[in-house]
Amino acid sequence: MNIPVLLLDEGYHPVAFTLSDADGNYSFEKLAYGTYTVYPEKPGFTTHTYQVSISSENPEAGSVNFTIIPGIITGIDENNPNAFQGISIYPNPCKTILFAKLYLKEKEEVKFTIINLTGEIVSIKSLSMYPGTNVIPFDLSLIDPGLYMLSVQPEKSEKINIKFLKY
Repeated sequence: MNIPVLLLDEGYHPVAFTLSDADGNYSFEKLAYGTYTVYPEKPGFTTHTYQVSISSENPEAGSVNFTIIPGIITGIDENNPNAFQGISIYPNPCKTILFAKLYLKEKEEVKFTIINLTGEIVSIKSLSMYPGTNVIPFDLSLIDPGLYMLSVQPEKSEKINIKFLKY
């Protein structure tokens, strides 16, 4: 498949890079303990990242698989099948309003954080979301044009980061 997969540190700085093989497999070797973001990149596709933590108690991250659907790459955690999987943002790029559409299996609190490239938090909102499809608007009219990350943190699942461009 030869999909580029980046590994980012907690400050979203690249620390490793690999390509997936013909079967879509990839791995990162000899990583220091810490929290990392796995970031597959395919031009023309929205990418959903996935966070993994490696520690002395948890020396291996296990499997983080990504499914490629036309226009979207989604992270699926084989160790947590109850995690939410359906999220997309639109339009991307956007001018004044960004929408996040997510599907939840059950009611839960979800924290949305918009972060700029320097790591500064631009906006935070926490919402009680219901099972099924939820659409959340974000007013971006007061932020400067640039590349941003929308971090989506459900209380019962792993955080997902999605990049978007504001023009």
